[in-house]
Amino acid sequence: NETNNATLELATGKSNVNVGESATVIIKSPYPRAKALITVERGKVYKYEVVDIVGNIYAYQVPIIDKYVPNVFVSVLLLSGSPDMKFGQIEFAVNAREHALSVAVTTNKQAYLPGETVEMDIDTRDYRGVPQSAEVSVAVADLSVLALAGNPKKDPLVFFYNGLPLTVVTATNIKNILHEADIPTGTKGGSGGGGPDDLAKRKRGDFRDTAFWQANVRTGANGKVHLTFKLPDNLTTWQVEALGVTKDTKLGVSYKELMARKDLSLVPIKPRFVVPGDVFMLGAKIFNQT
Repeated sequence: NETNNATLELATGKSNVNVGESATVIIKSPYPRAKALITVERGKVYKYEVVDIVGNIYAYQVPIIDKYVPNVFVSVLLLSGSPDMKFGQIEFAVNAREHALSVAVTTNKQAYLPGETVEMDIDTRDYRGVPQSAEVSVAVADLSVLALAGNPKKDPLVFFYNGLPLTVVTATNIKNILHEADIPTGTKGGSGGGGPDDLAKRKRGDFRDTAFWQANVRTGANGKVHLTFKLPDNLTTWQVEALGVTKDTKLGVSYKELMARKDLSLVPIKPRFVVPGDVFMLGAKIFNQT
């Protein structure tokens, strides 16, 4: 039946598809016979085809190729012989696993003394486990400071490949010729500083929010790199963030926590300030974590 509603109903059994598969678009035509302009699009029209629709159900196959990552839109403009027009659109999410970079961070141990040197290894591989040469930014920051901002962990794969907007616009003047009233158009639109005994006994004084930061650590053809850095004197949990990208824009991130602690530590208790004539006491808090 011909109505003022220009929306064409489209359906699919699977909206998440992988490269190499075919996406099925079910066109539910309200006309016994019609012509359909079918376009595959996103930032531009990748392909188009005009097909004859006979009957109320037509299944159209869209082969999914690499350029459709991370998503693609299929639009159908249906024109009957009356003439009357219907328009519909459907979006497919294309699996971005081929753009995923696995970033693995390992350290020589889990807990360190303040001022101790950390030995860190980074390994970057693609989704098949093949080593990849990548550029990795490495940050080691105080977890308690990050917690003040909600500790926003990043996933670059989601940010860059979760979906891009449609910038192709479809329009027709047929509805304006057929109807005077406005009608809906549907949906479109270094060293450790001493041995362990020295580090355990020395007075702490180097306090920082960030223990290490380097923006362009490069892994080799084997996907590996080795780093060393010295922790400051904070007694805290450090969060390591390693964010990697390859030349062909594979992306990945890894998070790891390191703990800096002393088995026995002493914190002085003293007034923040005094004036002449004051009498005050000194004390100390002793923390035993053995």
